[in-house]
Amino acid sequence: MQTVSFKLTDNVDQVKRSTQASINAALEGIGIHLQGEAVEELENNTRRVDTGNLKNSITHRVVSEGNR
Repeated sequence: MQTVSFKLTDNVDQVKRSTQASINAALEGIGIHLQGEAVEELENNTRRVDTGNLKNSITHRVVSEGNR
């Protein structure tokens, strides 16, 4: 009879880190897009007072579970 052996490697932590990094990258992209949309909406508003303060204050931030 032939013996079969195998090695089982636990990659759960690596998968979790990789998944979280992918989520953060997607959220960053969404934030950048929405920030641009908000600025564009302000620029297209004809009833605005243009000091630039509001437009310059629009920003975004990605907060992950471990960094709250």
